[in-house]
Amino acid sequence: MRWKRKDYVAPWIAFIVGIHFIGLKSVFDNASLYVLAALLVIVSIISVLLAPKLKVANSALTGIGSGAVLFAFAIMGLIRYFTA
Repeated sequence: MRWKRKDYVAPWIAFIVGIHFIGLKSVFDNASLYVLAALLVIVSIISVLLAPKLKVANSALTGIGSGAVLFAFAIMGLIRYFTA
């Protein structure tokens, strides 16, 4: 049975990726992963709510938001690595 919900694939993936960072907090012993998880979940929810109003694809908003959040955390991790 197909539900024809392909517009929600990217936000759903961003949501699941965000949730999985909660479990990784204990693996890496890094509480900032909770912040990363929350931001990715927020991006996925906002993209679903905002995309129809802006008349853009959900995947575009999800990709831009998730990419920016992940890039910012990568830069922060790089800075923390070289300053520690």
